[in-house]
Amino acid sequence: MDGDAKGKHVLVLMGTGGNAAGGMVCARNLSNWCARVQLFGVSGSLDFDPVPAQQLAILDGLGVELRLVSGAQYLTDAELIVDALVGYGVSGPSRGALASLIRSVADVECPMPVLDVPTGVGASRGEVYEPAVKADATMTLALPKAGLGALQARVHVGELWLADIGVPPELYANPTIGGRVRTPFNESNLIKLSA
Repeated sequence: MDGDAKGKHVLVLMGTGGNAAGGMVCARNLSNWCARVQLFGVSGSLDFDPVPAQQLAILDGLGVELRLVSGAQYLTDAELIVDALVGYGVSGPSRGALASLIRSVADVECPMPVLDVPTGVGASRGEVYEPAVKADATMTLALPKAGLGALQARVHVGELWLADIGVPPELYANPTIGGRVRTPFNESNLIKLSA
């Protein structure tokens, strides 16, 4: 957004699980930076897990609008679309309203960053289901997901960034996750992993 979010129209696409909470935090920050933010949930989905429900209450207090959509009718004038639909919980091809929304996003001409894992891409092995989001950039959280480096997933990931979400440094030293670093975030809370 050329370094200035003020007045820019941003859509945050979200499901109802943990990735939606991250998307809502993104929406709150963009709203604080004076962007015109809208939250778009998949048509028929209002049963939020507890953490995103709490984030939604905060956004409601800020006047950030939530709409339920199933296609492209509201996407065309967006200057940025954030994919926070499914994240690492994908377990197969999307169907129904979610699949329709993913296909609609493919036709919109604006940048699309992704939170954690592009919707439709498997986090562990990088399977690419039809349909799948093609991101300009993916900001994965805490540690890179193994599937993001898979050859077939790379076209959907775009630039890959790693973001600090406050995981205690002691967890990075745990042998089950590599155990070789205290934290990758010694110098910055955002690290570029690939172009």
